[in-house]
Amino acid sequence: MSIGLCIGEFAPLHQGHLDLIMLAKKDNSRCLVAVCNYAGSQVETDFDLGLRRRTQLVRELFMNDSHVSVLGIENRGAAPDAEYRSPFWKDWFAELRNRMCLSTDELVVYVSDQAVEANLLAMGVRTYYVKPDLPYTEAQVREHPLRYWNQISRTFQPFMTKNILVIGTASEGKTTLVNDIAAYFNIPRAEEWGRVYMEQHALADEDLDVSDFVEFITGQLHLYQEAVAKASRGITISDTDNLVTLMYALAYVKDTNIALSEQDYQQVLKPLAWSLRHQFRWERIFVMIPGGEYVDDGFRYMGQSSMEERTSNHQMLMSLLEEFGLSSRVTFMQGGRYLENFEMLKSYVNELLAQ
Repeated sequence: MSIGLCIGEFAPLHQGHLDLIMLAKKDNSRCLVAVCNYAGSQVETDFDLGLRRRTQLVRELFMNDSHVSVLGIENRGAAPDAEYRSPFWKDWFAELRNRMCLSTDELVVYVSDQAVEANLLAMGVRTYYVKPDLPYTEAQVREHPLRYWNQISRTFQPFMTKNILVIGTASEGKTTLVNDIAAYFNIPRAEEWGRVYMEQHALADEDLDVSDFVEFITGQLHLYQEAVAKASRGITISDTDNLVTLMYALAYVKDTNIALSEQDYQQVLKPLAWSLRHQFRWERIFVMIPGGEYVDDGFRYMGQSSMEERTSNHQMLMSLLEEFGLSSRVTFMQGGRYLENFEMLKSYVNELLAQ
């Protein structure tokens, strides 16, 4: 009984990989996909997907396919173009056989690189060479994911999206701007969950307590994930994130009209937001500097309406961005300048699409 073996980092898994996997599955009793790391690879640092996560994403794609098995197996001792005859590769193949109980099964390694094929043959490993017919490399897909969006496997697409965030203090025109950009480019948006939640439950700011802020944080993540799942063009835009929730929580801790304490912030809200920080992946964060007219729409809390209070909140937001390691992704906008801000965002999205 022969088993087709496909080896790679799969960062991300794309149609070129699937050509090998589908052929290996068809030609053999089953296919084994071995997800690994290579020495010197920048995948985990630049692409932010470790071996465990990549293995899970490949396995998820084939979860209903009984003819494909997926294994994550380290191999940091050899680069992808290193000779497979090296001790690192010999030990790797031995570990692979042991972990998958392949003592008597014949392995056929499917490759699309003739140098790799030659090395494997010299090592005594049976190979099957498949001439690549796709005009891109895995590195090019990582560098230009939107260009090759339809070639990226669906389980990897959420990790390749370009997510835009627009944040700031209240009444600066963020919601209108985000809605209009989403409509202009036909991209999904994540609205401000806190506002939706308060409207659904007929809550005023004075009614809020720590449990409501927990709902804001978890609900905002859910809306973000929904937007990412709908990103058919590889781009999303969001009206707010959990740092804005923390900004308001910090402001409300000092407000005697609202039942939120410093302990609530330090022991509940900030640790929760911190634990979820890696769930949000922002390509660029547009921060509005306070400047627009504060409009009393019958919903906004007027207790935070003065320019002094808005400036203080803005400074707290900037401190949070620094603390959460996001300052390098910030671009500033001036609040209240709709047309200027719209053109800035439009230009940025067009740059993403042209990459």
